[in-house]
Amino acid sequence: MLAQYTLELSLVEVAMNRWRPDLLAGAAVFVGKKILKEANPWSALLTQQTGFRDSEIRNCARELCIMLNAAHSKKYYAAVYKKFSSAKYLSVAKICEDLALNARNRARAQPAPR
Repeated sequence: MLAQYTLELSLVEVAMNRWRPDLLAGAAVFVGKKILKEANPWSALLTQQTGFRDSEIRNCARELCIMLNAAHSKKYYAAVYKKFSSAKYLSVAKICEDLALNARNRARAQPAPR
């Protein structure tokens, strides 16, 4: 469900059109596995099945993460956010929002470098 949410957000984000659909799908799986804190988010099996190396996935995945972090606050994501906030979609949008807000709060709490 998390990968589906990520991919549906990417349909709204024009900048994501530069990525091939198969690479976007792979990057969405990678991001989901990273969010779930899997030790090896891009295994040899995924490389074999998709034909993409970890290094090829990371740039696209980085952009997907930026998009996910902003999804709860941008108007143009509102319909997708609302859809994936429902119980039918396991409230994955709200889970991502909580993660994004927690990450921001942790970053603010860190002392400034001297």
